[in-house]
Amino acid sequence: MKVLMLAGHIPPTMGGEEIHVWELSKRLAARGTHVTLIGSAPITGDAPYHETLDNLDIYRLSTPKTPYIRTIARNIQTIRLFKALHKQEPFDLIHAHQTIRLPLASNLSEKGRIPFILTEHGSILSWSKKHSVKPLLKSLITRPEKIICASRELEQVCQEVGARRTLTIPNAVDTETFSPPSDPTQRENTRASLGYNNEDVVILSLRRLVPKNGVQYLIEASRRVISQEPKAKFLIVGDGPLRSQLEERVDTYGLQANIKFLGTIPNHKIPKIISAVDLGVFPSLAEATSIAALEVMSVGKPVVSSDVGGLPEIIINEETGLLVPFNLTRSSYEDPGLKDDIIDSLSQAILRLVTDDYLREQLGTRAREYIHSNNSWTRYVEKIESIYTQLKGGENPL
Repeated sequence: MKVLMLAGHIPPTMGGEEIHVWELSKRLAARGTHVTLIGSAPITGDAPYHETLDNLDIYRLSTPKTPYIRTIARNIQTIRLFKALHKQEPFDLIHAHQTIRLPLASNLSEKGRIPFILTEHGSILSWSKKHSVKPLLKSLITRPEKIICASRELEQVCQEVGARRTLTIPNAVDTETFSPPSDPTQRENTRASLGYNNEDVVILSLRRLVPKNGVQYLIEASRRVISQEPKAKFLIVGDGPLRSQLEERVDTYGLQANIKFLGTIPNHKIPKIISAVDLGVFPSLAEATSIAALEVMSVGKPVVSSDVGGLPEIIINEETGLLVPFNLTRSSYEDPGLKDDIIDSLSQAILRLVTDDYLREQLGTRAREYIHSNNSWTRYVEKIESIYTQLKGGENPL
């Protein structure tokens, strides 16, 4: 089977969607599917326009930096490339990612007379609120043979817009790469390199610093945690437009000794970082299935999380982590402003794990077991392959 995978950016640019598409493409190719992955080249840094890895063909398209012009330029390049490749050896189907690629995927599907499916990672939440594009969205959302949603919330939003053939499949994680370290000295060495000792309880935030990820509220909650437990140390891994603002707030509160900003780090170093911490916190205001949360849990670490979006679908309260009610009816990419009592509840949940070693160990162990059983890439790829096979055979996958 030959599949055209339409993505946003392609590694070395990395984010939740990019990691998902990259891992899915590699694993499908390793199991025999011929995948052609087309996406944008990194804005900075060098990466080849075309490379082949076994059954995986990768094309990185160079496009202008201006967002609107970039989308048009990338679409034109993709159409030209599709025509040439499809003429050489026809594709069997198209697999697009995110709502923004619906027009392109629909266009290619018509030109090539092949079916296409869409995986929705969360962009539908904002696109469905844009009145200027709603008519177009409603006309396009019915065209995919299947829309795979990363959470039940996303599936509901797709259906509200008019989608009929939908399915929820939560995201996956590499449970071998993200696993408890076999070498006990690895944790100690990594902690020491980060400046932590054995008495510190290290709380990890593995998030892009954007409003929807709620790290601004983690900083507020950290004040209350640290005032009661000075051994609590917060490690902020990730970058984004809020970083300078958050660093200024930490300076203002005088918490520099307890809160460290590490910035963006290479993806291959993330497992060691997770193994060195004691718990993770995900105070998201909008979330599909957080890949970062899956990674933390897969390493055997407990998590404190909001109850927003798809997070309650991977975190069982009091069993694999602690869920904090944020009182949001739906994921929001805009910061609605959390009330003080919610921030206090977040701090109290963090304090529970900071002060209870046994609870941290129990929740972490069960988190690892749950993710290994339910969110491995093996299970995920098998489900995708089943959809591909049914579409190629002319069936309508359930």
